[in-house]
Amino acid sequence: MRRYIVASHGKMASGLVEGLNIIAGSFPNLSTINAYVDGHEYGDSFKKAKELIDNYPDDEFVIMTDLLGGSVNTELMPLQSEKIHIVTGANLAILLTMVTSSEDEKTKDLINRAIEEAKKSIVYCNTASAKDEDF
Repeated sequence: MRRYIVASHGKMASGLVEGLNIIAGSFPNLSTINAYVDGHEYGDSFKKAKELIDNYPDDEFVIMTDLLGGSVNTELMPLQSEKIHIVTGANLAILLTMVTSSEDEKTKDLINRAIEEAKKSIVYCNTASAKDEDF
């Protein structure tokens, strides 16, 4: 099974998942890590992610973080492996694509497709018109 972890500074991870739940329902294979709130300290994100991974040793994980080079991303980078993928720049578009994907799609292919689709959702709306394909 493929599992997902969204990890962010503050409560962004929970907010993304809350938005996802409104749009597409809940996903039992999706967890969040909200860093630096409620007594959370540096190192806690790694510990929580490692605990989730250890609970499902046969599963593959995609960990989505909020900011490339940020402390949350940096803290989780050592977890990378063939079965643990780290993607940064988490947003609702990429999350929606990921969690609604088929288990049959290879994870690396899914990640690349989700990144490309999410890029298309980043638009400066002031310069887009209703006729634009991306709008």
